[in-house]
Amino acid sequence: MESFLTSFCGPDDIITETFPAARKHRAVQAQNFRVTDHSKLPKRPLWRKLIGKPERYYHQSVGYWDHMPGWQARQYIGEDIWNSYFKFSFERNPWDRQVSFFKFKHRNKDELSSFENSFKRKDKWFVDNYGLYSQAGDVAVDFLGRYENLAEDFATVLERIGLDSIQELPFVNVGEAEKNPKAYRDYYNKHTRKFVEEWYSPEIELFGYEF
Repeated sequence: MESFLTSFCGPDDIITETFPAARKHRAVQAQNFRVTDHSKLPKRPLWRKLIGKPERYYHQSVGYWDHMPGWQARQYIGEDIWNSYFKFSFERNPWDRQVSFFKFKHRNKDELSSFENSFKRKDKWFVDNYGLYSQAGDVAVDFLGRYENLAEDFATVLERIGLDSIQELPFVNVGEAEKNPKAYRDYYNKHTRKFVEEWYSPEIELFGYEF
């Protein structure tokens, strides 16, 4: 969706940076994503500067960054612009999403670590999708689509923003979990299913997701 929508962006629009493999699918590359003079901008850690750690495009210190929460973008653009735009997001079955994230984190490794053991580190393996489109516990966007109904719901988005035709969405960052949407169930036992249920209860309740 992000790559597709760059075709309709102008020189004043904000496009965040992304990983190199995804750039070839964009009609317009990253632009206007740096914030330099806002009081809410997180500072780049001094220790990273001292040891020469390179700045990453997904670090909050750049300003607008890939997968940043809506509430943070709202701080930078202000209420007038925020309220004037049609804002949308997509959610995915958390049990499916967790497997996809697990496999993504192991994409450059020959062997996968234990999926069950990953739940011992919530600080490392928790995927806060709900926090991207909510603020103070309430949904803060105008439309929420389902990953499971991607084409249909994205067509609704395009209609709402005045684009009544749709090309085929480019396949970017597609892993095995996306190619076989039911395979995620093979990764779980009753204990790990419960972890997902507890970790992601807000979106499970909001969308009525089931294992």
